[in-house]
Amino acid sequence: MLPAGLFDHPVGAMPPRARWYLAINGILLTVLIALHFAVQADVQSSTELALRQWGEKSGIRVQHVRYRLLRNALTLKQVRIRHQGVDATLDHVLLNLVPSALRQGRLEVLAARVDGLHGVWHFDVHALSSLLSGLPAMTVHRLELHGRLGIARPGHEAIVEVSGISLRMNQGQWHFVGRVGGGHLEATGRQGSGVLGLDEIPAAPCFRLIGLEGVSGGLSGQLAWSGRGGDGWSLSGAGKWEAADGREGQISMDMRMAASGKEMRLKLRHWPVHGLHERLAAVGVVHVRKAWLDTTLEYREGHDAWHLQGGQGSLRDVSGFLLGDAEPRSFRFETLSWTSLELDDQHRLAFAGLEIVGGEISLPVAGAAGTSEESAALRVNASQVGIRDIMLHWRQDQRVLSLPLLGGRLDLEPGRIGFDLASRNDVEPQWHVRGSWALDSARHVRVLQSVIDGKRLPLQEMMPVLNAGMPGLKALPLSLSGTLGIHWLLSWDGEHLAVNGAVELADFKARHGSARWRADRVRARFRIDGHQRHVEAMTVHGWHYLAPLAPLSVAMPHSRAPADHPWLELLRAGGWSVDSLRLENGSVSVGEDEDVWARGLLLVFRDLGPGRAARMELTGSLGEGELAASFQVQPYREPLRWQGALHVRSALPFFLQRWLAASGMPVLIRGRWWLDMRVVPSEKNGYSFSGRFRLRRPLWMAWTPGEHDPMLVRTGLSSDELLRWLDLVSRKGGFRWENKGAWEKSPLSWWGMLSAALDRVRETGLRQVPAGGERMVQDALLRLHDQASLSHNERLRMFKVIRRVRANKGWCLDLRPEVASRSLDASTMQRIRNTQRLVEDYAAKHGLERSRVFPLWPVGTENGPEVGAIRVQAIAPRSGS
Repeated sequence: MLPAGLFDHPVGAMPPRARWYLAINGILLTVLIALHFAVQADVQSSTELALRQWGEKSGIRVQHVRYRLLRNALTLKQVRIRHQGVDATLDHVLLNLVPSALRQGRLEVLAARVDGLHGVWHFDVHALSSLLSGLPAMTVHRLELHGRLGIARPGHEAIVEVSGISLRMNQGQWHFVGRVGGGHLEATGRQGSGVLGLDEIPAAPCFRLIGLEGVSGGLSGQLAWSGRGGDGWSLSGAGKWEAADGREGQISMDMRMAASGKEMRLKLRHWPVHGLHERLAAVGVVHVRKAWLDTTLEYREGHDAWHLQGGQGSLRDVSGFLLGDAEPRSFRFETLSWTSLELDDQHRLAFAGLEIVGGEISLPVAGAAGTSEESAALRVNASQVGIRDIMLHWRQDQRVLSLPLLGGRLDLEPGRIGFDLASRNDVEPQWHVRGSWALDSARHVRVLQSVIDGKRLPLQEMMPVLNAGMPGLKALPLSLSGTLGIHWLLSWDGEHLAVNGAVELADFKARHGSARWRADRVRARFRIDGHQRHVEAMTVHGWHYLAPLAPLSVAMPHSRAPADHPWLELLRAGGWSVDSLRLENGSVSVGEDEDVWARGLLLVFRDLGPGRAARMELTGSLGEGELAASFQVQPYREPLRWQGALHVRSALPFFLQRWLAASGMPVLIRGRWWLDMRVVPSEKNGYSFSGRFRLRRPLWMAWTPGEHDPMLVRTGLSSDELLRWLDLVSRKGGFRWENKGAWEKSPLSWWGMLSAALDRVRETGLRQVPAGGERMVQDALLRLHDQASLSHNERLRMFKVIRRVRANKGWCLDLRPEVASRSLDASTMQRIRNTQRLVEDYAAKHGLERSRVFPLWPVGTENGPEVGAIRVQAIAPRSGS
């Protein structure tokens, strides 16, 4: 509207002064409106700039700012806060503030309302003081805040979720309410002081917040604080933890924090410290899976140093594991108690009056290494540590060696561990370990000195140690059992392990395939120094070897029996040298334990070792005949080389019955045989073998050969003809054969010598073997005896027969059992053989050579006597009758 229009307007009817007043007011209003919008735009831009500058100091970014000049109101939307571990968003903030204060670099809020708080506070032990001291200058007179906030450990997802947050503040007084799970949080305060109350807060997330795992139940208590910014803070409080099963723990705390440092006093009773790892990682490598702590602790920190001191306390029901090795090593203790402790920033931990009762710990596995960082090594100092009822475990692969219920003492010093531990008297096995370890800065064993004694140790439980000390044992398919006693002296200089000591093994059993060893007692003195393994003396007493039955095959002489040498493999793999190995009072069975081939064996080795020939001597009884052998053996050469001689004198064939039957030959029930074998070296790294065999007066059990007599294939003679032929040649000096060869091309074995003998029989080309004849001249009948001696009348009757045989060269004495076949049980067989041995001993005592006495194996007859007897017969050849 033009000015002239004012006078045409109905207003123009007004008096002139009124019209001018209205016109001037309209003009002023227009100017004021223009000025308002100009000032609004200027204040909006200046407020945005001031908030941006203030927010850069406080880690706050605002996406939308709206300032209302007339209301002096500031509306903020999507406020992002990143400050001292807080990462949160405020959806809507309404502030009544003093703009001049904001332009001066501080924020003075007359009233504020915050809606839609959501975010995460990454909390640590320094978070509270850092948050409050790090905020830029800000004054809030009245505040109302709603939302939720997650609390997390640095670098983790939210652990504790605080929901239903309501914070109201008016003139420095504030009131906070929130929920955690089913529990309630409430806090009140004024300016730099306040009180926080907890009521049935879930314990699991709260404990995880400070690095403790696996604690359930609820937390209740109160925490009060006072202070402001960097001038210092003080906190104090008390609380309790209660589990669903009724267990309860209590805690009280007093803490002072300032720029110069911190002081804290804690009192704990049955307080859980489960899953404690990160707080301990700075001073050691311990992960506590579970424990309950009772103690009083005082902590001081300042000038980049800290110190922890504790009074009398204990840890109960402790479990966890040690880190830093190839595999974590677990531990468990019933109680660790002490009278005082100290821990500082130099990782020095000192205990006084430390006692460990009950539990178990796993020792390092072979090859385990500690951390190489010196800063992570905990330097422990505790003298005269009491130990009671501790179980130690040493693991390798799937095997575990356990040292049960040890007690004694430990001396723990920086870089050194001294120990003297022994088993309780009422447990088995018995252990006693004592010595010391010196450790370097990385916790590797630098020097070790230890004496280990063990009694009645199960051999199977000792396998981890035996595998570590005996290369090659683990690779052998051996099954071992027995009871071990040890006395070992161990020393380690950081590079080489030396072990000196003795072992004694009782009731030893070993199995390799179908072969079995056993011994009543094994004793040995040995030394291991690095890769050198040496046995000074080993004695094996009361041993028995069960060999698998390997019969002759039809394809002989070309077949070879399998040769398994587990002990030879073990000797070679470990590089062992042996001064003396003595096996006393031994026996050998084949196929079955009751089929004893050799008894009373004494086997002696001397100077076993790489690069030299060992001496071997063997004496004993084979088939109740004399056995003697003397060899030089080179066990480290491949193939095995040996030379020497073996002699068997006047042996009986009874032990060969199962083997002969399995080989397709008639079973001998009478006869005596002699064997001489000799192996000597020959030119060009070879050998020369010679043998002589004699078999006198063979008699075999009635038998019917199968469709094909295997001896025809092997020798060209039937089994009957072969036995008669051997008797024939034995009267003329015996059957002789020989063989030559090179060790590399055709190693010499017992089966090879037998093959050569069968080849030699085939070469004779014999087809007709004359049958000999004998007649009985005189006899005497004896009853069967157990262990008792012969009666006087029996000796008189028998002496007449023996005297006549002794007086006639070529005559012999037969000991023929007479018994019903249905009565041949094990007891009767034993009585028959015992009576025959009584006759043999009596004949030898009166000058008749054992080689002229021929016991017959009892086969029984259908019409024989039930009680049984032995008929002693003087036998003369037909030609001498």
